[in-house]
Amino acid sequence: MGYHFTAIKTAPRPSVHHNGSIFETVSEQRVEDRQKYKDMAKRRDEIMVLLKKQREERIKREMLSRPFKPKPKCHQSNRHDPDTSSQDLQEDIQHVRSLQ
Repeated sequence: MGYHFTAIKTAPRPSVHHNGSIFETVSEQRVEDRQKYKDMAKRRDEIMVLLKKQREERIKREMLSRPFKPKPKCHQSNRHDPDTSSQDLQEDIQHVRSLQ
């Protein structure tokens, strides 16, 4: 039994000149990518500065208007005030019944 080998065809190797142009293309792509990311970082920094400025202005406006805002009221429940006496409560109930 004999072994039979067939030749495997491979892609032709690029010439040195062709290989050099691939390197140049890759280098150009890297330069373009770096510039793109630098531009994105610059834009992000500009946005962050703008947001910081807007926040500071909003806080300044809030501080100026704070003395003129109504004071927040405490949570009011539907129940009667604990300081109200039982006698007053009974009188209120009788008064409401008399109105019906």
